Amino acid sequence: MTGDLNNLFVRAHTKLYQLLGGRGVDFGGRVILLTTTGARSGKQRTLPVMAIATPSGNLAVAASLAGSDSHPQWYHNVLRNPTVSVQKASDQYSATAVVELEPERTLLYELFEQGSDQFTGYKNMTTRVIPVISLRRDD
Repeated sequence: MTGDLNNLFVRAHTKLYQLLGGRGVDFGGRVILLTTTGARSGKQRTLPVMAIATPSGNLAVAASLAGSDSHPQWYHNVLRNPTVSVQKASDQYSATAVVELEPERTLLYELFEQGSDQFTGYKNMTTRVIPVISLRRDD
């Protein structure tokens, strides 16, 4: 997908998710909306991302960027500004983004792989270690 087409898809998916409370556009409850604060711009950025439930009851996201050799921009945003907003269906809340260290990162990434073969493909497409970020609910 070209950059412009991908951006259009992300914006449209985000708006539909917000309007419908995730119903029908959350891919079986696996997609959430993650809002980060831009590392350089300070602007709020919202995008749909795949998430898994962690054994501790939080959600986690993988900074896979579809197997790219670079991290997605939102990953740099959460490193700089770990306070994020999460929307899962109609549930919206503030959370703290925590980059998982080993061995938890590998254990959580294996949960992504169990949920979707895409994540095994992403891992095999890149030489970088794909970060996993837990979204620890603030309330």
